[in-house]
Amino acid sequence: NAATLLVNDFLSKEVRQATPSTRGDNVISVKFQTRAALEVGTVLSIAGLVGSLTPSGTINITGVVTSEDSPSGNSSNATGNVTGNMTGNVTGNATVSEVVLAPVFDSNDVFGFTAQWFQASGTLLLLVLQESAAKVDYAFDVTLRNPAAGQRSGDVTVGTTGPVRTTVVQMERAAGNAAPMLVAGFMVKGIGQNTPNMLAENTLTVTLSCLSALPPGTDVVISGLTGATSDVAAAGNFTTLLEQGGGGVAWNASSGELRLSLQTELPPDEVFILHVNITNPGALQESPSVSIETRGAVRTERVAMDKGPDNEAPLLIAGFLVANSSQSVPDASTLNTISVTLQSNAIIREGSTLVFSWVGLTKAGPADANTRAITSTSGAFSPTADWFPATEMVKVPLVADLAPRVLHSFTFTVMNPVSGQRAPEVSLGVTGATWVSPRIMQTAGGYNATLLILSVFTDSLVSQSTSQQGVPNTLTIKLTSRDKLSATDGVRLTLVGLTGTNTPGASGSCGEAAC
Repeated sequence: NAATLLVNDFLSKEVRQATPSTRGDNVISVKFQTRAALEVGTVLSIAGLVGSLTPSGTINITGVVTSEDSPSGNSSNATGNVTGNMTGNVTGNATVSEVVLAPVFDSNDVFGFTAQWFQASGTLLLLVLQESAAKVDYAFDVTLRNPAAGQRSGDVTVGTTGPVRTTVVQMERAAGNAAPMLVAGFMVKGIGQNTPNMLAENTLTVTLSCLSALPPGTDVVISGLTGATSDVAAAGNFTTLLEQGGGGVAWNASSGELRLSLQTELPPDEVFILHVNITNPGALQESPSVSIETRGAVRTERVAMDKGPDNEAPLLIAGFLVANSSQSVPDASTLNTISVTLQSNAIIREGSTLVFSWVGLTKAGPADANTRAITSTSGAFSPTADWFPATEMVKVPLVADLAPRVLHSFTFTVMNPVSGQRAPEVSLGVTGATWVSPRIMQTAGGYNATLLILSVFTDSLVSQSTSQQGVPNTLTIKLTSRDKLSATDGVRLTLVGLTGTNTPGASGSCGEAAC
């Protein structure tokens, strides 16, 4: 170091890692060579190993030693070529056995067996305890815990302070998955569907792009695809990376897990598309939480996938969260206003038709019309519905999308049947652009139950106490009604035909002597 104008710098400065797996114990390998010797008290600083979960403190370093007789790395038997981490020059047509490789000296002799680690800045400080040799390679390993989320490899710098100061410079990072602190993860992890219709053939589209390469032996696992009970079929350019003949796709319908086993390396920073064909379930379903992870050769943490918007959310199955109906009057042969309130979990698309029907024929009318007027504050419902008297079905076209998770109401009229009946079950379904299997609606209580018609009395008897002329007479009336008749609802019983009495009539609309 006493040589005139000798100024130290790094003749080589390499850094690499062992694994890009999340939360993996990652061996960071450093190899360097300086122009001058590092004197005792000099501090070697390596910075930029950011993101590690290893807490700050003293950590172990392991020296890597090779000799001229036992070169490290991988070599080829071909003449004139040497691969791996070995250093030295190859000239002419010498074979590998003739190559003389520079040795790598024991870093533990120079730095001891520990270093100081600073987690926030990703800095490693090594104190020189014994002077190093100039112009020879030193190598050491240190183990750091990878972060839980994917990240790119950033710049790593090296420098020295103390008795021998060296300008901070960037290290030469290894390429590919060996780049230091490159951690696998998905930059793009989208999933959507093409239809929310019940029992429809549905295509889930998965879009993926990874920060690191995923080598063969890695499984890409998508979880949470619940509700689909059919087998799956896969397509798209992602399938070119899988074992052909279907062996690379494993589907567990009960758990909703799709496992994709890579047979060919998935390169980083490229977008791959996977189409998964399934059959939708036949009942309303909210879009489940769908996640993705990798297992095997490269492991990544399970993270939520980015779902498509609205009806494109995977395995969102359209249906009604609220489906209520009621009526205005229970009287036979009376014009009745039917009120409907709806709320869906998905967009019911323009071009769909709401279909109302009731179980069993009630002889509701009118029998001589084929349309009914629709009254609503919403612009989604057509002002005119189709009425089918023979089947007593009402079809309401949608002229605009019906927004989800919002209450929508409309009314239409029918003519009540001529005789009493219990309230039938009223069903609602959707056909057309959006398809929803018919379901039984919730109907109002009491006389507001849809198409509950007050019956004639199933049993009725009137009798008197005496037939003598000019004496007080007690009439006894016995009635059986199928429906509850409540005074609080304003129900009034009227008997007509009690003619000939000498008792004057009461005042009011029924004040005639015959009432």
